[in-house]
Amino acid sequence: MNATLILIAATAVTFFLMGSVWVAVLAMTVLSHHRDRMNRRLRDQQAEVVRLQRLADRGR
Repeated sequence: MNATLILIAATAVTFFLMGSVWVAVLAMTVLSHHRDRMNRRLRDQQAEVVRLQRLADRGR
């Protein structure tokens, strides 16, 4: 009976740890995707500013 309880507890701990790892991996993936979108948006805004500055310089 004791060995069975130890195996059940070890299995529960293993599944908990595996679940924690998967949650961490998913969270990192979501955050990375969000960061990439923010960087792309910033890069697009900077490119637009440069484009407008060049247009303004041509008009002078």
